[in-house]
Amino acid sequence: MKPPIGKRTLAAAALPLVLSLLLVGCGQPYEVARASAPRDTSPDASAAEMSELVAGNNAFAFSLYQAVREGQEGNFIYSPYSISLAAAMVYAGARGETEQQMADALHFTLPQERLHPAFNALELALASRGADPGLFRSGDFELAIANAVWAQRSYPFREDYLDILARDYDAEVNLVDFQNESGTVPGIVNEWVRDATEGKITDVLGPESVTIRTRLLLMSAVYFFGRWEDPFPPRNTENGTFYLLDHSEASVPMMNQDGISTQCFVGEEGLQVVELPYQGGELAMVIVLPGREQFTAFEGTLDAEGFGEILDSLERCVVTLSMPRFEVESDFGLAHTLSEMGMPTAFDNMVADFSGMADFEPEERLYISAVEHQARIEVNEEGAEAVAGTVIVVRELCSETPPPVEIVVDHPFIFAIIDRATGTILFVGRVLDPR
Repeated sequence: MKPPIGKRTLAAAALPLVLSLLLVGCGQPYEVARASAPRDTSPDASAAEMSELVAGNNAFAFSLYQAVREGQEGNFIYSPYSISLAAAMVYAGARGETEQQMADALHFTLPQERLHPAFNALELALASRGADPGLFRSGDFELAIANAVWAQRSYPFREDYLDILARDYDAEVNLVDFQNESGTVPGIVNEWVRDATEGKITDVLGPESVTIRTRLLLMSAVYFFGRWEDPFPPRNTENGTFYLLDHSEASVPMMNQDGISTQCFVGEEGLQVVELPYQGGELAMVIVLPGREQFTAFEGTLDAEGFGEILDSLERCVVTLSMPRFEVESDFGLAHTLSEMGMPTAFDNMVADFSGMADFEPEERLYISAVEHQARIEVNEEGAEAVAGTVIVVRELCSETPPPVEIVVDHPFIFAIIDRATGTILFVGRVLDPR
């Protein structure tokens, strides 16, 4: 499998990128020359800071779960890590009440100057998974994370903001002209996401999300493939009964394993939990199975603390396991959800404060106009493949334009066809009755 596009090698990441631009925003010229910082491959982040970051990200993961499940029917999947990564890149430019609300909603508890190095350290740690040749065979495991930014060629972004994106998120800055080429940008961005997710995420950004007022697109993609440490023998797969919430039954292919040594937990009211490690043992899937009549009540109270207690309760055991093959794909617009979770000012074009991103006039403020997320997972006898892509769209509110003039051509009129450059009239006439 090829590495995701935009994921630079460490050697390449150490090369500074120098940009010299003529920037124009809301009709005002800016001339800017800046150099982005290289990727920091040894970030100054303590183990305690990384642990605090993970705790906050996991708290956000289940806060989002509770928010998403309210508006979803049936199956769904999302990558909270991908969303947190993309949001953190936006958060780096937030100030004032916008910054505080984002921190609260996203469960960012570290100060800005400590948060971003911690994200860097965590991503580097995750990028090292699967690297030990003693644990992994070629093709059995892959975890790839890529970040990227598409920025308006004509906008005065702050050098220190772009430095954070490059230094702590390894986010390549791609320059585009939203003002004149907004129609082509979604295709370019979707192609990047397709490459970053092995073709599994195809159209995360719709054409309506990008306009001439778009100034910044920030995205994060996560690709994972892992074979089970103990694969399910395909010969053991047979149709079985799956009981649905409405008490009806479905016949589905059930994978079966006898006597696998793993970690599990059996709790009150029929709760069962089993951990299924992937090849190498660095990552695992955790299946949480409430009692058949307890799912809704259990789901409604699930949070990061409860999930952590479940993980802490796992003990070594031998399991006979039967579970379905499954595929789940989800597509979310998360702007309303995140706003409802406590960060509405970030989406309010009149009060959002992203002055840490760029130098602009108050009437030209930046705000988040869209948060798009897609995720997909396929689980079978061999293992699992899971992918996700997140795109956050930052738009500029330029000085208010006057309302459009309404013209209704509903009575006799004169028309002319002219050459605009010279003013030459090529045709002229009138219409008294268009029938």
